[in-house]
Amino acid sequence: MTTRAHIEELEKRKASLAKTISEAKKDLRGEKKKAENHVKVAIGGAVIALIDNLPVTVRHAILTGANQGIQKQGLGREIFEALKARFKKTEEQK
Repeated sequence: MTTRAHIEELEKRKASLAKTISEAKKDLRGEKKKAENHVKVAIGGAVIALIDNLPVTVRHAILTGANQGIQKQGLGREIFEALKARFKKTEEQK
């Protein structure tokens, strides 16, 4: 194999490795995002499960903070508004 052919072969391998590395990094980013979302869902589920036992001020702070991240319209907003209404009724009954 000539030096030029050898260099061309190495360049092809380099390009292939660069593509493989890029795909692996992309996969890792996706796995990390999925793991972060899993943690958020788990924490959110725990907060929702315990929210009845929290003081009204803490409950209000959580719902106010969450309000900023909830979509402005659609099913997510409807579910969130129902959750807020449920706790408002609970507060009024006390």
